[in-house]
Order: sequence, then structure tokens, then C-alpha cells
Amino acid sequence: MIKYSNEKDKCYGVVGMAVGMTIWNAEEMFIEVSLDESGFDCLSFTRDFLFTGDPAISPTVSWQHRLNNFRIMMGITISNVLCRSMVLHKRQFDVEDKQQLIKAFVEMGDAEYSLSESECMGYFNKSFDYLVQVYNNRRMQQKVKEIAKILSKERKMCSGDICRFFSDIIS
Repeated sequence: MIKYSNEKDKCYGVVGMAVGMTIWNAEEMFIEVSLDESGFDCLSFTRDFLFTGDPAISPTVSWQHRLNNFRIMMGITISNVLCRSMVLHKRQFDVEDKQQLIKAFVEMGDAEYSLSESECMGYFNKSFDYLVQVYNNRRMQQKVKEIAKILSKERKMCSGDICRFFSDIIS
């Protein structure tokens, strides 16, 4: 679902995922980001995030946890592509690419969570529209550029450092 054209593109995508985790108040669910990994492995998630169920927990609570993680994964994927498109490449996100993302998340939502297309579209549109506003913000664009430069040099950053870096703009 996520393909990078070069190392700089990947760096901005990883920063976008970290921004997404911070925006969705899920910063306690990831440990660090690393440019030396690929795909979603660029984010090291905590055990709580990776939780898939426990027989001692009610099915409803378990399903709600998994659904919340689906929304977060959708949000960080959208954040990844919008960060690269809007901040690095300075252009709006391609409509065809948006349709491919929607299709993938609708299929995943149906297969794994029995969500209807309209439910998936609701989650997707809410995340997408909000993140377009986030990345249209000049201060956010500047922060993303600064942290991408640091990440490119350091290769890894812990979640605490990332959250502190964005704390004055994301609350």
C-alpha cells in the first residue's frame, strides 16, 4: 500500500506516520521510528497496540480495541501519504491514489471487522479531511521539515522525542 520513490520520500512518510500517531492520541502505542525498517515496521509498536485478543477479555472490548487500531492504521497511512504529497512534494494528493486507499481500507474493514462501505468511508473521510487541514498549516509543514532532517541524520527517534517536538503545535 505504501511505496517510496527514494530515501527522502520514505523519511517524510515515516514522519507522517509519527504525526498521525500523535494526532490520534496514540503516541503511547509506539516506541520509536526507524528509517532502517520497511513498511509499517518503520514504527515500533507497543504490545498494547499489537494486542489481538485475550480469552479473559470480553469479545466486545477486544473488538473495540481492534477497531480502534484499524482507525489508527488508516489514519497513519493517510498521514504518511499526505505528508509526502503536501509537505515534501508541495502538491495535493492524487485523486486516483486516494481512490486506491479508500478501496483497500473498505476491503480491509469489510473482511476483518464486518464494516459497511459507508462506515469505512466515514472513518476515512474524517481522517483525510482533518489531515489535509493539518498539512496545510505552515507551522506544521515547517515542523515536519525540521524533524525529517533530524530523522534523516539520526535514522531513529523515540516516540517521546517526537511528541515533545510537536507538542507546541499538536495538542
